[in-house]
Amino acid sequence: MRSLLSFIVLFGLLILPMEHANAGAASKVIDLLVNDSGLSELLTRKGIRGVAAHKVKSSVRNSLLNLSSNGQLPSASQLRRILQNLSVDTSQGSPDAALKAKLRSFLNKSGDSITSDELTDVVNDLIYLSHRYGSGQATALACSQCVSETLYQRGFKYTLEVLEDSNAQRVMKSFLPKNPKQTRAFVFKTMKQENLGDFSRVSLDVLSREEEKTLALFLGMKKFGNQKQKDFVQAVLDISKKPDGSVQLLDPSNKHKLWKLFADDLKDSELEGWTKILREVAQESNGQSSKREAFFKVLEKRAGDHKGMQDRIEVLKRKNCFFQ
Repeated sequence: MRSLLSFIVLFGLLILPMEHANAGAASKVIDLLVNDSGLSELLTRKGIRGVAAHKVKSSVRNSLLNLSSNGQLPSASQLRRILQNLSVDTSQGSPDAALKAKLRSFLNKSGDSITSDELTDVVNDLIYLSHRYGSGQATALACSQCVSETLYQRGFKYTLEVLEDSNAQRVMKSFLPKNPKQTRAFVFKTMKQENLGDFSRVSLDVLSREEEKTLALFLGMKKFGNQKQKDFVQAVLDISKKPDGSVQLLDPSNKHKLWKLFADDLKDSELEGWTKILREVAQESNGQSSKREAFFKVLEKRAGDHKGMQDRIEVLKRKNCFFQ
């Protein structure tokens, strides 16, 4: 009897992990997504490890919290209801409804059948929809190429970061609109009032849909930011001047996206440093020359013969983060 009991216990110890593993493999993607260890397992199976996996998990967590109405991570069933009830832009040309439908479909697949490309789409679409429609946190999109070359090469478009700056949090949560239609209206009205250009003429290759919220934050900080933040805003506007002295923040003929620096959640000391650089760029471009050329000319002048700084500038040039 004792040997039989020992065999049963031993058999149980051997078989339970196998059953657990099979259960994990059979779980739906949505079940794994809301579970930290489940998501880790899924990412590992798809060859995403280390820092890259950490960034994906952090972005997924931030996305889920941003979609949640109670400040807590939703369960799988709660996430299903959130996505089902999510009212998205259905206007002509908007991809949001199709992205929502695709996301819900992929989330319903089993963890062992979803492909690496489909998992990448799940993360991209979740981040996109959360940033566009969520309001649980003050969030900002970051370009995946700037965050992790590994993620970029695997097709991940962005990461979702939570803004720590108290002014940025206050502006985004208390003053900015909560949906894309109202956000566009806010940007249109503010740019018109401040003589920053005609937003109605701006095309998607100048400002993508996922960038609208960050631009709204930039415009909100012009009014509600602290003095260092307002100085930074003014430096960006000075760079955006045309030869006739008028400001065109979103100029298709001389594009820059330096206003996106607010999404980097810079400390005041860092922002002050950027303000000094951008003032030099504004003087260098003088409303006429290429903003990109002026920007890198100033950086290269500051770098001098410093090899480390020169290498960083080359990375910035290659990634082209602010001039796409």
